[in-house]
Amino acid sequence: MQTISQRAHDDFRVLLAVIWRNLGLGEPTPIQLRLAWYLQHGPRRQVIQAFRGCGKSWITAAFVLWCLWRNPQEKILVVSASKPRADAFSSFCLRLIREIPFLRHLTPGPDQRESMVCFDVGPATAAQSA
Repeated sequence: MQTISQRAHDDFRVLLAVIWRNLGLGEPTPIQLRLAWYLQHGPRRQVIQAFRGCGKSWITAAFVLWCLWRNPQEKILVVSASKPRADAFSSFCLRLIREIPFLRHLTPGPDQRESMVCFDVGPATAAQSA
């Protein structure tokens, strides 16, 4: 029998449900689960369009963490309509890294970069780009 951590590592929708519960949001809605599946299985380059309030940004932040959990060497660029929104996205990701038990190992180490603008992933080897 797989643990929740093992299932979440294999299926982004499981990690999304764990994060939603941690945030006090209950269970993801069917549309949110479809977005999660599309992010995991859709094309490499994709655009997500959904109605306002659907959780696109939060789902995408969770997906970024899922990708970093599976490959800490991956580099992810956050593109947003404004710098404050991009910074808030990075801050939210760092918050989730600290709050979700099986993501805590991704916390930047004492000698790594950690800011709202960019951060290193704990297990990643040193690189020019955070």
